[in-house]
Amino acid sequence: MNCNLSLLSNFIEEYEELLIGKRTDFSQYFFESSVCTQDLVVECIRYACEELLNWTPRQVCSLFHAQTVELMKLQVLIQHINFPFELEKDRNLSYVLHLLYPDLVPFTVKSSVINIYKQILDGKIQFPRNYATGEEGVAKLCICMQYAIEHYHPFSSVKEMYEFFSSMEGVRFMKKYGLFTLMNLLGMDPLSLLHKVLPPDQRDNFYFIYYSFQKNYKKQCRMTGKV
Repeated sequence: MNCNLSLLSNFIEEYEELLIGKRTDFSQYFFESSVCTQDLVVECIRYACEELLNWTPRQVCSLFHAQTVELMKLQVLIQHINFPFELEKDRNLSYVLHLLYPDLVPFTVKSSVINIYKQILDGKIQFPRNYATGEEGVAKLCICMQYAIEHYHPFSSVKEMYEFFSSMEGVRFMKKYGLFTLMNLLGMDPLSLLHKVLPPDQRDNFYFIYYSFQKNYKKQCRMTGKV
């Protein structure tokens, strides 16, 4: 815990007043000043679970769900947690548990991205607005592309992969597995993405340059009417 103990004590006191109906929200001081708000929130949730409900950390990980949030009036706290962009605050209590007990509930950006991508592939949701921007967006797109290759279109060789993603087959692949729009928004192409996706020991600069040249040459020929 990185928060001042007296500050935490005041925060918990206000939470208890909120819990019994003496107040409807926390003092804005906690959220407008430079105090470490998320640490306060996490420690207050810990207090509610471990002290008021008398749960052990493992019981919290097992029993903490939407009904707990409602019963203990924790939603007002959870709204002040900085969730990763791809997670929705109302449906990802596992991230709250991760903040409480990182050793018991591991969390990685990769697992989070794959989780939302699976839901997209199942047609349950769409990529959130502004999901992929900048270098972080490229990294997320690469995670999704790697997942799609591994689960839906494995290749027998690195050369085969470079050839495939330098052609229209690569474009069709990106469209089929819901990645084409994100790729365009990031100003990328299938071949460049593949080159970033591959681990260093499989990444081949010769194939990348060779197939990039071939692709650009064919494009130039089409534009000039030579093909």
